[in-house]
Amino acid sequence: MINKISICISLSFLILFCSESKQSVAVENIFPTLTNNGKTISFPGKESMSRFETIVLEKKSGFLSVLATAHVIASISSSVRNTEKVILFENPDIASLYSSYKKSKTELVKARKNIERVKDMFENRVATRKDLFEAEAELTDCIADIEERESRLRSFGFNPNQLESYPSGTAVIVSELPESQLSQVEIGESVDITFSAYPDKTFQGKAEAVGDSLDSNTRTAKIRVSLRVGIQKILPGMFAKVEFGDRIEGLLLLSKDAVVSVEGKDYIFVKQDEITLIRREVKYLAGSGNDVSILSGVDEGETVVIKGVVLLKGISFGL
Repeated sequence: MINKISICISLSFLILFCSESKQSVAVENIFPTLTNNGKTISFPGKESMSRFETIVLEKKSGFLSVLATAHVIASISSSVRNTEKVILFENPDIASLYSSYKKSKTELVKARKNIERVKDMFENRVATRKDLFEAEAELTDCIADIEERESRLRSFGFNPNQLESYPSGTAVIVSELPESQLSQVEIGESVDITFSAYPDKTFQGKAEAVGDSLDSNTRTAKIRVSLRVGIQKILPGMFAKVEFGDRIEGLLLLSKDAVVSVEGKDYIFVKQDEITLIRREVKYLAGSGNDVSILSGVDEGETVVIKGVVLLKGISFGL
């Protein structure tokens, strides 16, 4: 009797052990296999891949645009007597700088007239060589002052010479774009502008110039935009958004939701076969809405995952 009980207990343990082993194998088989430092993800079967939605990339026509934050840095209006224009700046320091720039231009005119006068006097032996040297030094100092002030004004997004040529009723707007998106800006193109003060109205402005230098910290450049103001009150310091771009043919458009970012780099997941996905680094430009235009990393005709990418990001990078 004891032997029969022992045999039954042994059989029960054996069945339980076999059952647990099968369950353990089944659990292990549901996990994907990672190779190539997580770039290649292989699933145990097609069923595991069914949770990820994919599309085949095709070239399309789309409006490739860049939306940049901006603000009004100056407005030009007529004086009360309409004899000259009044330029209002958002920043008192810029106003002071522009005033000193105009003063330097006046001093330059005087210095040029003075050197011509001294040269004439020197040729007629009325002035000495020392007088001539002093007049030349004065002219050099005036030119240096103007160049220094103009350089500072340009760093704020102004072209001081153009400021004076704007008609009354013009607002000058400056936006900033990363260097990777500067190719989207075409000088002279029309741009859409929206202001926080007028959220339901879109204004048409003109892209006039790209800044002469990049900000070394943010790697952005200033874009100057002009806007002819109508009945709306556009004041210096107002915040705005400027949309640069145009309709382009032959774009590889992809939903931005299909792109994941890790440590400043962007990735998508491309289907290699029925059970394998490959992680690819891509470069892209923002398109209209939620679309991005892929510049590199994937080709037309390849199949890309568009849903479930957050899960793949965690699997691939171990996050």
